[in-house]
Amino acid sequence: MKLEDCAILVLASGLSRRFGSANKLLANLSGRPLADHIAQWIETTPIGQKFVVVPHGEEMLAEIFTGRGFTILENSNPDAGQGASLAMGVKAITQTLSPAGIFVALADMPFVQPDTFLRLAATIGNANLAIATDAKRTIPPALFAKTLFPALIALTGDQGAKQILGAHGPIARLPVDAEQLRDIDTPTDLGAGK
Repeated sequence: MKLEDCAILVLASGLSRRFGSANKLLANLSGRPLADHIAQWIETTPIGQKFVVVPHGEEMLAEIFTGRGFTILENSNPDAGQGASLAMGVKAITQTLSPAGIFVALADMPFVQPDTFLRLAATIGNANLAIATDAKRTIPPALFAKTLFPALIALTGDQGAKQILGAHGPIARLPVDAEQLRDIDTPTDLGAGK
């Protein structure tokens, strides 16, 4: 699958309860907001269309992604969970575009490298889904083929795409270094691994 024929959806509307009262995606990581790291990596890829789901009213967060060429999708109900956020994003994308696949990435994963998206596209083959794994966990980033768009749009709750793993096979798993797949959940995580 060619990256140019795909869209990407970054999920950036989580509630970050373990981080405290501040929006973790605006926290400083190496001199820049946390969310800017994944946005920058994606900006350097040839992925055709770039989208991000942000909470309604989060203008500073939206500006980070707008500055990197993303289309903003506002989530007026972040409490509905990651699955609902993913469904909303995929529905919005497919109402105006017909991509061959949709990448899904999380804004709190600042260490994912651009070549991972290229490798996912090369890995998917005849599978419905290509997803990263560090041998312990199977987690985003992931690339969903068009056949899974209806299942993504039907998602609800906080489980994200985990609800459809295994139910709509086959799945291609891409080994990725664990450091790339490290996410930021607490203020302590910002300093870990430096």
